[in-house]
Amino acid sequence: MLKLLGAMLILLAFTLFGFYQAHQFARRPKQIAELIRSIQRLETEITYGFTPLPQALLKVAEACPPPVGALFRNAAEALAKDGCRSVQQIWQEAIHNQWQHTSMKKGEQDIIRQLGFTLGLSDSTDRSEAPPLGDPAAAGRNGRSPRGPEAV
Repeated sequence: MLKLLGAMLILLAFTLFGFYQAHQFARRPKQIAELIRSIQRLETEITYGFTPLPQALLKVAEACPPPVGALFRNAAEALAKDGCRSVQQIWQEAIHNQWQHTSMKKGEQDIIRQLGFTLGLSDSTDRSEAPPLGDPAAAGRNGRSPRGPEAV
């Protein structure tokens, strides 16, 4: 009888773990899509709205649901409080603090970390001349071929 109860508890535990993993897998594509929309909104706020970076990050955080919104909110609050550190350091710290609350994996984290290297480096004029984020065809529209100068 005790063995049967133990087997049922093990079966129940693994079933619940399976449901949890399925939930995580279902949330991942939604969070990736939300992250892409959030980055595009951030680009729009900075380029066309001429919004300073801390306010732009906060607007994006308010527009998107958690846990993606929490990433942008964490960065905005840290940027507003601490003017001594670089935007890159603050962005990396926000990712470190918030990433465990997402369903995304290391590959997405590495890509989002790269965004921190460009945030805050240039003004809105430079950004409006740069190719749009997430648009692989943008290099061709800017007079540069995606395959290099010899393909033009």
